Amino acid sequence: MTAREQLIQLPDGSKAILEAAALLDEPFSVPLLIDLGFSADALDPLFDNGIFRDPFPNQAEFTNSELRNGLLDQMPWSKKRRLCEQVGELLSKRRGTLDQAADFFCRAHRYSDARICRTQAAEEACHSGQYAKAFSLWKHALEIWPASENVDQRSHALKEMARCARNARDFGAARLAWEEILATCRATGSAEGEVEANNQLTEFSQLLGDHAAAISSLRKAAELRQQIGPALQAARQWLALASYLAGRIRLRDGLAALAHARDAAEKAQHAGLLSEIFALEGFVLAMMGKHDEARMRVDCSLELALNNGLPMQAATAYRFLADLRDFKADYGGARDAHWRAISFCRQQGTVSEEHMCLGCLGYALFRTGQWRKAIENARKVLNNEHALPLARAAVAVVPAMIGVLRGERRHATARLADALLQVRANSLVTLEFLVLWVRAVMAGFEGNHPLAAEQYRELLSLWHGTEDRMLAVPGVVSAAGFYADLRDAANLTACSEILNVIAQENQNEETRAASRGVLADIAWYHGDLTSAVALMREAVEGYDRVGTTLEMAFLRRRFALMLATSGHPREAEEKRGEASELARRLGLRPFLESLQRDTITAGSLPCESTPRSATAIGLTPRQHSILSLIAKGLTNKEIASHLNLSARTIEMHVALALERLNCRTRSEAVSRAMSLELLGLKD
Repeated sequence: MTAREQLIQLPDGSKAILEAAALLDEPFSVPLLIDLGFSADALDPLFDNGIFRDPFPNQAEFTNSELRNGLLDQMPWSKKRRLCEQVGELLSKRRGTLDQAADFFCRAHRYSDARICRTQAAEEACHSGQYAKAFSLWKHALEIWPASENVDQRSHALKEMARCARNARDFGAARLAWEEILATCRATGSAEGEVEANNQLTEFSQLLGDHAAAISSLRKAAELRQQIGPALQAARQWLALASYLAGRIRLRDGLAALAHARDAAEKAQHAGLLSEIFALEGFVLAMMGKHDEARMRVDCSLELALNNGLPMQAATAYRFLADLRDFKADYGGARDAHWRAISFCRQQGTVSEEHMCLGCLGYALFRTGQWRKAIENARKVLNNEHALPLARAAVAVVPAMIGVLRGERRHATARLADALLQVRANSLVTLEFLVLWVRAVMAGFEGNHPLAAEQYRELLSLWHGTEDRMLAVPGVVSAAGFYADLRDAANLTACSEILNVIAQENQNEETRAASRGVLADIAWYHGDLTSAVALMREAVEGYDRVGTTLEMAFLRRRFALMLATSGHPREAEEKRGEASELARRLGLRPFLESLQRDTITAGSLPCESTPRSATAIGLTPRQHSILSLIAKGLTNKEIASHLNLSARTIEMHVALALERLNCRTRSEAVSRAMSLELLGLKD
């Protein structure tokens, strides 16, 4: 039977029901159809004749879509509009159908009513935590909301949409909403609104990794605030920009922003802000290698804070005083200074600053090889539910890197990847250099050269986007060795050029040792083995003086390969043994496995002058000779002079010898060595 034949057989009044049903979305609500004024009895023929069917309770649908489409095509527009109005009004009074009501009001061209329904539905969805749904509802409400109508309410709706988008983690949508708010504020001349919008755009641009846009928005907010005042808020706005620039290691721009901040803070006569500004200036100057100026600024910061009874600012100044030592490669001094800063924080109850100090301390402990303590301190922050995201991001990196370096592949690799995401989200470029270095080194240990090359390329590219003069050094040194082995002259040269820039502007023990290490790899690349060995010897001794345990192990391995290749097998084996000892102390299983795969071309047996019993318990020839000199009563300084080595190198050998002999003191070690006849003497 055709659709026309079906209609002819129906009683009077059925066509009106069918027209109303055709307007409803399928399957349609039977109770809604009844509420439109049609009785249940009037529906019976439609079900009895098979025009309607009920797939679900209280719902129905057309059995013949051709009939429904025909009804819609023939229905006059005025009738459609009136029916849509009726349906919209009914649905707007029901719970949970506001969005549907809005759809029908739109079809009836009653956009104001549609907007009200969608706004109410969005508020309900947001209140119940359905942020993605709420965002969609706000978006549809705003699509039918003229920009010139109820401007304040519309701006509020845009902010609510942005908030829901953020909670739904749709940062791109949130940024678009704030861009529209910014345009509205400009059109209406609301400078305060522009400042707020630019600050919000900064946040979402940062979350999206668009740091250029974030900096641009922050700068506009600072410039606007400087124009409209007050001076105190202008100082805070410029300081926010400077902090962001410092985090991205954009140092010259950071200092310029700090100059504006200082001027505004002086006008406002605000000691607390001035203290914060001086502290950050010192930090930025330290990153530039201007250590004396840096110390003067932070000292000013601390003096201001202490004289004005400002514990939080004083704690920050103490932390930055410790950080200054990192940029001079004085990691032991930085460690001790951070402990003093933490002690001050605990006395004053400045918990958030204490967490930041623990994060900075973790870096110093990582570099000096005190990994157990670094992990313990990180856990204190990570297990504290009140710790701020920035502090969490800062402390999470070190234990993750340690886990990866120790070969805890199952969990540590994922933790490090997550830590890198958090580091980037919080613009902690200082730590990003470290993460990329560790990931590249590990890929090299595992023989995954494409991944290692990718990480090193990213590290070098990151450096070129900053004004870093210290933090990339460990990664650049490792990259140079990697590229030398791959015979990649272009990238090896790039590493050398980077270190030249760093060493010229920040002269300290580490940058000098790093430069020697890279020059050694260049000599190695060109086949100049004599120069390679001499330069790498200087690099190893330099890192011994710095006391960065990881690099001390890494460079000894490389030095051993150079020595073996250049015909010094005994010393090569000695350096390889020292690298192994250092690696065992740190628990570097992948490094030890890689070390075992290295081929020492000759002289793998210990030096003839070293007793076999000494070799049996793990003493290297160098450790044995130093132990013999200790037995003769020489001090570490005298031994260093006698062997033409640094005092730091002697200290390291003594510590390793004590560990091998299971002794705590030098005299105990000598006594034990004599009892084992390791020194050729009798008790």
